[in-house]
Amino acid sequence: MVRGDVPTQVALQTNFGDIVLELYPVQAPITVENFLNYANSHFYDGLIFHRVIEGFMIQGGGYGTDLYHRPTNPPIINESNNGLSNLRGTIAMARMTEPDTATCEFFINHVDNPGLDYQSPSQPGYCVFGRVISGMNVVDSIASIETISYQGFPNLPSQLVIINRARLCVYVTPTGNDTTGTGAVDKPFRTIQKAINTVSEPTSIMVAPGTYYEKINFNGNNVAVTSLDPANASIVAGTSIDAGHSGRAVTFVGTETSVAELSGLTVRNGNATTGGGIYGGSAGTQATIHDNLITGNSAANGGAIANCNGAVYDNVIKDNSATEAGGGLYECAGEIYDNGFSGNTAANGGAMANCGGLITNNIAAHNTASGMGGALYSCSGSIHNNTIYANSAGQGGGLADCAQAAIVNCIIWSNSATIEGMQIFDSAEPYSSPTYCCIENWTGGLGNISRDPLFADAANRDFHLKSQGYRYDPEAEEWKQDAVTSPCIDTGSPGSTHENEFVGPGTENTRINMGAYGNRGEASIALVGWGLSSDINNDGIGDTGDIMQMAGQWLNAGQHIASDINKDLQVDFVDFAICGRERFETAGWCWSAADVNGDGSVTFVDFARAAANWGRTGLALEGDFNADGTVDALDMAFFRTCWLK
Repeated sequence: MVRGDVPTQVALQTNFGDIVLELYPVQAPITVENFLNYANSHFYDGLIFHRVIEGFMIQGGGYGTDLYHRPTNPPIINESNNGLSNLRGTIAMARMTEPDTATCEFFINHVDNPGLDYQSPSQPGYCVFGRVISGMNVVDSIASIETISYQGFPNLPSQLVIINRARLCVYVTPTGNDTTGTGAVDKPFRTIQKAINTVSEPTSIMVAPGTYYEKINFNGNNVAVTSLDPANASIVAGTSIDAGHSGRAVTFVGTETSVAELSGLTVRNGNATTGGGIYGGSAGTQATIHDNLITGNSAANGGAIANCNGAVYDNVIKDNSATEAGGGLYECAGEIYDNGFSGNTAANGGAMANCGGLITNNIAAHNTASGMGGALYSCSGSIHNNTIYANSAGQGGGLADCAQAAIVNCIIWSNSATIEGMQIFDSAEPYSSPTYCCIENWTGGLGNISRDPLFADAANRDFHLKSQGYRYDPEAEEWKQDAVTSPCIDTGSPGSTHENEFVGPGTENTRINMGAYGNRGEASIALVGWGLSSDINNDGIGDTGDIMQMAGQWLNAGQHIASDINKDLQVDFVDFAICGRERFETAGWCWSAADVNGDGSVTFVDFARAAANWGRTGLALEGDFNADGTVDALDMAFFRTCWLK
């Protein structure tokens, strides 16, 4: 909460803009406390304004985009007899017919509505508990949206109006004043540190665009330091904490919980022994770090971030350096996902070193290590669905000494090493055992392939997979179709969930994709028949080999088990039945691989080119369909299943 001398403000950040509310805890203490309980628990995040009547009010805070109402806390008493009137711009609680029935829903008056005020016990009215102090233009825009009647909602906006987040807040601007400022939207603080020192959890410190030449310390305070719009790249780039190469930019003491947050900021020019940009303390903070640009920081270990054990996601981490380990991240053990790492350098682990937990859906490209692990070094835990591309090192251009990790569904391609281990290197036993990965010039391992992943435009950092079905183009912000389909689509582990992948007309989603977009909304989708859900060994054919793999995992329970085809967390007769149903079927990618000359069919011409390499060994040979380094009878059996398809 905020101190008594700081105004009680809540920012409703919507997809139409921000609405800043000043609340009245003196006049409506129960109502304000109730509203803040919902806001502080993130209850309102993702809910909508579901009732809009221009010239009256806009109402929201109860229903999601699916038009289902979220479960609420018990209702509160009606404090409408508090002397406050339902004037334009005031916020009041919605309720049922009975007076003491308000829970979570609220409305903002679009015009003066004195008829909603308290009149008498028999006409109790609606409790006003605050007013809009910034963003009435947003209220007006929402009120002007055309409405429809739909499924019991008579005044539903024809456009979704989403509350992205609702937070108790104070404001910081480059022109604020730490002496006379209160943190109000019209009396902001000048420095972020002043705001941290003034408020207490769980408050959001809203930082306006500008460069803040300071070094901040959360000091164990579970507050959120955030830009005005973490999802807007230009605002993130324009809202900077600059340490001026004179120390660490951001420090946590290590006792912060996941409520503490750093988001939507550029963190730059920090340096320290450990964690040049952000340091999580010796205990390892649980703070959440997301949607930041972290660049130009340096340290001995952890150029960008070190010792942060909370969620680290959706950050761009580039051009940081470490003289020892972890140009990007060092000793971070929380969930690390949906980040982009590029241009980071270190002796070991250009992008990450000594990180555990879940490392998933990241893109690590063009990072460098003079020693081992151009991208990842000595990382454990789960390394799932990452794209690791064009990194370089002395040993292990992509990964080095990550044998303790489960490496699954990754694309590891075009990395380089001056000494050994172009893609993966281990300095000692045990050796890495990746499964269901696409690894350049790699042989062996369950479900691994070594075929060109067919990125959309790797030269320009677009690592979406080409598809004749649908591929998302982030520049055009639309779905497109290609002349070819990536072999990494629908060939990840059969036991990995893929429920978040899009399905369009004429397509199907049989398995998770390999690479950073697997099980994400931007995952490419193939045409019907491309993948085969029961092809456990990834040879393109439903056969006895898959059943034998399943037998080895029979009745195993847990997540990400390859033979758990229906993904119910156990390998059983349901999975076996799917195997039986698809026995002798061939995946679409299988005949595509056998189409050596690329003319769209598998004929004698393809057979002749494959047979020319009979008995030869080497990498990327025409006819080595199973990518085991030899053109032999196994490849001919594979070819036979694709004949004339």
